[in-house]
Parts: sequence; structure tokens; C-alpha cells
Amino acid sequence: MDTQIAWEGETKLSYFRLVTEVTDRAGLERAATVSSDFDPAFETLTLIRLDVHRDGRTMSYRDDLTSEVFRRETRLEAGIIDGTLTAHLQVPDLRVGDIVDMAFLHRSDPVLDGGNRAGGSRLEFSVPVGLTRHVAHWPADWPFQAGVLPGRVDHSALSMGATVRHEWRRAGHVPPPDEEMTPVEAERDAILRYGAWSDWTPLSQVLSPYYLADYALPPHGRRS
Repeated sequence: MDTQIAWEGETKLSYFRLVTEVTDRAGLERAATVSSDFDPAFETLTLIRLDVHRDGRTMSYRDDLTSEVFRRETRLEAGIIDGTLTAHLQVPDLRVGDIVDMAFLHRSDPVLDGGNRAGGSRLEFSVPVGLTRHVAHWPADWPFQAGVLPGRVDHSALSMGATVRHEWRRAGHVPPPDEEMTPVEAERDAILRYGAWSDWTPLSQVLSPYYLADYALPPHGRRS
């Protein structure tokens, strides 16, 4: 799994590539389903690559398949409707032993001032992963804060003039056995989180005016 992030001003560009090998029949359906979420209000999504490698041959489906777009309100039970859409493609005739190589590009405009000055990704999963990499081309004039990660994750930083290239790598991950009586909130996998803010003050300053303003109520007898 390879994630690379860069910024054009306040616009965030996110490249995501995932290469999956189908090792048994149980994994066929999961590997054949290619999807990515996006919010059309401020994001665009582009399919960069969709290849299947089989017996030394490469079959490209990027230009042959038509994506289906669904609206799945995953937080509806909490009363949150966010308008996120899911682009979904189904790879045909996938077989055990095939390797699916997919890549997407997200282009995201900021919803609020400084809202895109952050990033992160999961570096470990519940299945074995040969290599997980996350690269961030961070603007050098932005402050940088990152959460603590376990020592098994390698990190390097290289100054490149206007940007600092941060790279995190986790190689040869094999998930450990489940432990009994583990608290629900316990997170044993390495998860990368970083951003420009060291506390919530900038976010509070940006959002506070929305809570202090007076808004017109809907007409009597109607709910919004």
C-alpha cells in the first residue's frame, strides 16, 4: 500500500495505490471490489490504474469498466448526513493467484482555512502486508506535528527547498494473535497522524463564528 500526499497552495493531492494478491477463494470477492469515497462538494476522484497481473500478463481495466456511484450515509444513525459518495468498480473474472493493482488520485479543496494541513493513514492491518508506505511532501513554512509511532515503523525526513519530504515505511507486517479482554478503545496497529496544529485553538477560532451567528428557523410545522 502506497500513499503520497502533496499540496498546491491549500489544495491537497492524495495518491493512493494498493496491490493485492489473491491467495485463496475467500479473498476473491474482496480483491475484485475496487472502491473509493469522495465528497463532490469539494473533492474530485480520478482512477489512475486498474490492472490485473496473471501468469506474466497484464490486463488493464482502467478504460474498460464503468464505475457505479453510490451514496452511503455511514453515520446516519448518529444523525449526520455528509453527502459522501462511493465510486465502485467490479473486476471481472478474477482468479486465485491474480494480483490486482489499483490507484486513485483525490484532489481536495479546503472546507475551512487551514483545514487541509493534515494527513495520515493506517500502516498496519489485520492481514499480512509486505510493505506500507506513506510519503508527505510537507510545505517547509508550515509547522509540523506528528503522533508517536512504534519503533517498527521507519521514518525519514529530507529537506527539498520549499518542501520537506517525510516518508514512513512498515515492512513485513504480520498481525499478532488476538488477545482476550482487550479494551475496545485499544489500538495495537500503527496509525499515522500528522498536521500543522499543535492544539485545537485554530480550529476553534475558525468554527466559533458559525455557532455564535443567528440563523432563521424553518417554517412552522416543518423540520429541516
